[in-house]
Amino acid sequence: MKIYAVFVVWCFVLAPAEASSIKNREKRDGGVITAALIGAGAQVVTAGGGESSNTWELPSGVKVSAENCWQDGSGPCPNGNCLDRGRQGTVIKETTVSCRWFCVWRGHCKTQICCGA
Repeated sequence: MKIYAVFVVWCFVLAPAEASSIKNREKRDGGVITAALIGAGAQVVTAGGGESSNTWELPSGVKVSAENCWQDGSGPCPNGNCLDRGRQGTVIKETTVSCRWFCVWRGHCKTQICCGA
């Protein structure tokens, strides 16, 4: 009975965040996005009404909109990937985070801040 209870908790509480093909993405506030873009060496190309409405150009020549940025990777075993199935974008910043003790299949856990055009 205990094994069944653990399995049920895993399937309905912990696994859905990792198992879905479209990982949990959350919109980030303008200050975090702006700091990440500046840290990536981006420069403002067109300025909008506020910080979040600017268009930025990365050193690689890719242009991104600060309004279309999000953080990818969440849960106890986050695996942020801006290029996976679903919503795709350019990696602005990657952060290695600690994994929970039961994330044995994951070499390391990470989140990424992603931006689209």
